[in-house]
Amino acid sequence: FDHQTFNRVVNNFVVQGGNDLDTLEMHTILEMTPYEKVNGLVHQIGALGAARLGDDENPLRMDLGDQWYICEEIDSANAARLDTGYVIFGQVISDLEVIKQLGRKPVNFNSDIPRNPIYFNIDTVTVSQTFLIDSIGYNIDTLMIPQQ
Repeated sequence: FDHQTFNRVVNNFVVQGGNDLDTLEMHTILEMTPYEKVNGLVHQIGALGAARLGDDENPLRMDLGDQWYICEEIDSANAARLDTGYVIFGQVISDLEVIKQLGRKPVNFNSDIPRNPIYFNIDTVTVSQTFLIDSIGYNIDTLMIPQQ
Protein backbone atom coordinates (compact mmCIF):
# COMPACT_ATOMS: atom_id res chain seq x y z
CA PHE A 1 0.00 0.00 0.00
CA ASP A 2 2.97 2.38 0.18
CA HIS A 3 2.62 5.40 -2.07
CA GLN A 4 -1.11 4.84 -2.53
CA THR A 5 -3.60 7.52 -1.56
CA PHE A 6 -6.47 8.18 0.76
CA ASN A 7 -9.02 8.41 -2.04
CA ARG A 8 -12.19 9.00 -0.04
CA VAL A 9 -12.81 11.36 2.87
CA VAL A 10 -16.17 11.39 4.63
CA ASN A 11 -15.91 14.00 7.37
CA ASN A 12 -16.97 12.74 10.81
CA PHE A 13 -17.07 9.16 9.55
CA VAL A 14 -14.19 7.46 7.67
CA VAL A 15 -11.10 8.01 5.55
CA GLN A 16 -10.56 5.35 2.88
CA GLY A 17 -7.35 4.38 1.16
CA GLY A 18 -5.94 1.99 -1.37
CA ASN A 19 -5.67 1.77 -5.11
CA ASP A 20 -7.34 4.32 -7.36
CA LEU A 21 -11.13 4.03 -7.32
CA ASP A 22 -11.51 5.04 -10.98
CA THR A 23 -11.52 1.57 -12.47
CA LEU A 24 -13.34 -1.32 -10.87
CA GLU A 25 -11.28 -3.81 -12.87
CA MET A 26 -8.27 -2.79 -10.83
CA HIS A 27 -9.82 -4.00 -7.57
CA THR A 28 -8.86 -7.31 -6.09
CA ILE A 29 -11.89 -8.90 -4.50
CA LEU A 30 -10.66 -11.24 -1.81
CA GLU A 31 -11.97 -14.79 -1.80
CA MET A 32 -13.45 -14.53 1.68
CA THR A 33 -16.67 -15.78 3.11
CA PRO A 34 -19.32 -13.06 3.13
CA TYR A 35 -18.88 -10.71 6.10
CA GLU A 36 -16.51 -12.43 8.51
CA LYS A 37 -17.02 -10.87 11.94
CA VAL A 38 -14.17 -11.14 14.41
CA ASN A 39 -15.68 -11.42 17.88
CA GLY A 40 -14.79 -8.48 20.10
CA LEU A 41 -13.85 -6.08 17.32
CA VAL A 42 -16.25 -3.18 16.95
CA HIS A 43 -16.25 0.02 14.95
CA GLN A 44 -14.86 2.81 17.06
CA ILE A 45 -12.46 5.67 16.41
CA GLY A 46 -9.37 4.21 14.74
CA ALA A 47 -10.96 0.90 13.67
CA LEU A 48 -9.32 -0.36 10.48
CA GLY A 49 -11.68 -2.23 8.17
CA ALA A 50 -11.91 -3.82 4.75
CA ALA A 51 -13.83 -1.70 2.24
CA ARG A 52 -16.24 -3.27 -0.19
CA LEU A 53 -18.80 -2.38 -2.81
CA GLY A 54 -22.37 -1.74 -1.64
CA ASP A 55 -24.92 -4.50 -1.06
CA ASP A 56 -26.71 -3.86 -4.40
CA GLU A 57 -23.52 -4.50 -6.38
CA ASN A 58 -22.05 -6.96 -3.91
CA PRO A 59 -24.79 -9.00 -2.18
CA LEU A 60 -22.26 -11.51 -0.79
CA ARG A 61 -20.35 -8.60 0.81
CA MET A 62 -16.96 -9.68 -0.53
CA ASP A 63 -14.13 -7.41 0.60
CA LEU A 64 -11.99 -5.41 -1.80
CA GLY A 65 -8.42 -6.58 -1.44
CA ASP A 66 -7.01 -3.16 -2.24
CA GLN A 67 -9.29 -0.78 -0.32
CA TRP A 68 -9.57 -0.19 3.40
CA TYR A 69 -10.87 2.48 5.75
CA ILE A 70 -10.17 3.96 9.16
CA CYS A 71 -12.99 5.26 11.34
CA GLU A 72 -12.42 8.93 12.00
CA GLU A 73 -15.53 9.51 14.10
CA ILE A 74 -18.32 7.04 14.60
CA ASP A 75 -21.81 7.45 15.97
CA SER A 76 -23.82 4.53 17.33
CA ALA A 77 -26.03 4.19 14.22
CA ASN A 78 -23.07 4.01 11.82
CA ALA A 79 -21.14 1.74 14.18
CA ALA A 80 -24.06 -0.69 14.32
CA ARG A 81 -24.42 -0.66 10.52
CA LEU A 82 -20.70 -1.23 9.97
CA ASP A 83 -20.46 -3.86 12.72
CA THR A 84 -22.96 -6.04 10.86
CA GLY A 85 -21.47 -5.80 7.41
CA TYR A 86 -17.80 -4.81 7.33
CA VAL A 87 -14.73 -6.73 8.49
CA ILE A 88 -12.43 -5.04 11.01
CA PHE A 89 -8.86 -6.28 10.82
CA GLY A 90 -6.93 -3.73 12.85
CA GLN A 91 -6.99 -0.76 15.17
CA VAL A 92 -5.05 2.51 15.08
CA ILE A 93 -3.86 2.86 18.67
CA SER A 94 -1.94 6.13 18.64
CA ASP A 95 -1.84 9.47 16.83
CA LEU A 96 -5.60 9.42 16.24
CA GLU A 97 -5.48 13.19 15.71
CA VAL A 98 -3.84 12.49 12.33
CA ILE A 99 -6.95 10.54 11.28
CA LYS A 100 -9.16 13.44 12.40
CA GLN A 101 -7.03 15.87 10.36
CA LEU A 102 -7.40 13.66 7.28
CA GLY A 103 -11.16 13.62 7.79
CA ARG A 104 -11.26 17.39 7.45
CA LYS A 105 -9.35 17.64 4.17
CA PRO A 106 -11.24 19.54 1.44
CA VAL A 107 -13.06 17.37 -1.09
CA ASN A 108 -14.25 18.00 -4.63
CA PHE A 109 -17.68 19.57 -5.03
CA ASN A 110 -20.49 17.01 -4.57
CA SER A 111 -18.11 14.14 -3.81
CA ASP A 112 -15.97 12.61 -1.11
CA ILE A 113 -12.81 12.59 -3.24
CA PRO A 114 -10.03 14.79 -1.81
CA ARG A 115 -9.19 17.88 -3.88
CA ASN A 116 -5.48 17.11 -3.62
CA PRO A 117 -3.94 13.62 -3.40
CA ILE A 118 -3.19 12.44 0.14
CA TYR A 119 -0.35 9.92 -0.18
CA PHE A 120 0.63 7.56 2.60
CA ASN A 121 3.26 5.06 3.65
CA ILE A 122 2.52 2.26 6.07
CA ASP A 123 4.90 0.99 8.70
CA THR A 124 3.99 -1.86 11.00
CA VAL A 125 5.64 -2.57 14.30
CA THR A 126 5.39 -5.40 16.76
CA VAL A 127 4.98 -4.40 20.38
CA SER A 128 4.42 -6.33 23.57
CA GLN A 129 1.12 -6.58 25.40
CA THR A 130 2.77 -4.80 28.35
CA PHE A 131 3.67 -1.84 26.11
CA LEU A 132 0.11 -1.63 24.82
CA ILE A 133 -1.36 -1.62 28.31
CA ASP A 134 1.24 0.55 30.09
CA SER A 135 2.07 3.10 27.39
CA ILE A 136 -1.12 3.49 25.41
CA GLY A 137 -3.85 2.14 27.67
CA TYR A 138 -4.98 -0.36 25.05
CA ASN A 139 -6.92 -3.19 26.64
CA ILE A 140 -5.91 -6.30 24.73
CA ASP A 141 -8.53 -8.43 26.53
CA THR A 142 -11.49 -6.43 25.23
CA LEU A 143 -9.81 -5.12 22.06
CA MET A 144 -10.93 -1.63 22.95
CA ILE A 145 -9.30 1.71 23.58
CA PRO A 146 -10.64 3.35 26.74
CA GLN A 147 -13.06 6.12 25.79
CA GLN A 148 -11.86 9.56 26.87
